[in-house]
Amino acid sequence: FLIIGSSILLLSTFVLGVPIQGNLFLLIGEGILFIITSLTLGLLISTSTDSQQTAMFISLTGMFLPTVMLSGFMFPIENMPKPLQVVSNIVPARWFYSIVKDVMIKG
Repeated sequence: FLIIGSSILLLSTFVLGVPIQGNLFLLIGEGILFIITSLTLGLLISTSTDSQQTAMFISLTGMFLPTVMLSGFMFPIENMPKPLQVVSNIVPARWFYSIVKDVMIKG
């Protein structure tokens, strides 16, 4: 995961010209925290289910789709209804996206 993240960061910086305004170590540290959080949730789901198919179904419908929809990446959180804004607070990807955006763009 760290290799893929580093590759994406290098490509976006040198090929696409996206500047890193903030601290690179903060960005790497947040990436490591996000990976640990995501893996912990995956382990929790896999140890709570009886079969691999059930774990994959729960991960897809209960984690992946809400993460994509509620992280703020596809739709701004401010434009979501209030109940979905509250639910988005428990999605780790929301905070990861927010910190990456702040470090990369704002500094």
